[in-house]
Amino acid sequence: MSQSKIKEIQEFVHQGYKLAAVKALKDASGVDLKQAKDIIDDLDLDNTIDLNARIASAKSHYSESYERISATSDADGSNVHFYYQKGNVKEEVTPGHPMWERVKAQYSHGWEGAPEDIVKAREPFRKAVLEMEAQAGVSGGKREDTLFIKKKSFNIFEGIKWYFILALAACIIYMIWSIFNRA
Repeated sequence: MSQSKIKEIQEFVHQGYKLAAVKALKDASGVDLKQAKDIIDDLDLDNTIDLNARIASAKSHYSESYERISATSDADGSNVHFYYQKGNVKEEVTPGHPMWERVKAQYSHGWEGAPEDIVKAREPFRKAVLEMEAQAGVSGGKREDTLFIKKKSFNIFEGIKWYFILALAACIIYMIWSIFNRA
């Protein structure tokens, strides 16, 4: 974006015309309305940000093909949440989510050979993955009694019932056959 356009946008923000600044930024850079509003809000708070770098960041992060898996926690490592973002849509990931396997692959392994501070920082996320799977009833990557897959235990009476029904049907057919063959 040209320096004159940047100056114009900064003047709009300085004068309090944030809506005009959002429109000018949207028209000049090609970012969408939400991204332009976020950039102008940041510019209003900190007048020293580099608009071109911020626009490039917004375009690369919010394109439709952009995918990201992230995690957040409190400072002490509690209250862990995992997120999946595709384009502008960001959603929380739990063990029932289709992206759970990717989250598990990213956060559950140990990172052997990594610096100690990185291993220590990732430890709450590894523990959270294991705890969330335990709460959801997932063990060793295999689900038990999920919505779509049910394991049936073998019931001896279930098998006997079907043999009895088949034997009864055979007897009825034999009786009907013998009645019609006598005549």
